Amino acid sequence: MVDVLCESEQVAFMAVQTIFEGEESNTYDQIIEVQTKYNLKIPFGHDPGDGDSQSRSTIMNDYRSGGTPWFIFINEHNKVVFNDFHVNSKKAIAYLLTLR
Repeated sequence: MVDVLCESEQVAFMAVQTIFEGEESNTYDQIIEVQTKYNLKIPFGHDPGDGDSQSRSTIMNDYRSGGTPWFIFINEHNKVVFNDFHVNSKKAIAYLLTLR
């Protein structure tokens, strides 16, 4: 079912490594290794933050997220419709199926 959702023109998945600690080990090269190891075909990004954010991920600041993993759903109007550490997979799939 997830493969079908991934191919939808209405839904896109991506992973972004947000850095809030362990900058030395949480590198862009490390996420490429993980993406390759698990044959993940979604886009991956890397957000190490900047000087203004005291090296805290700008995504974590912008979306007020914390911890890893973190799940954010953004609708077609750029509105955040879900933002939390825990995701109920049954509810998430049910929501995504409404977008068909």
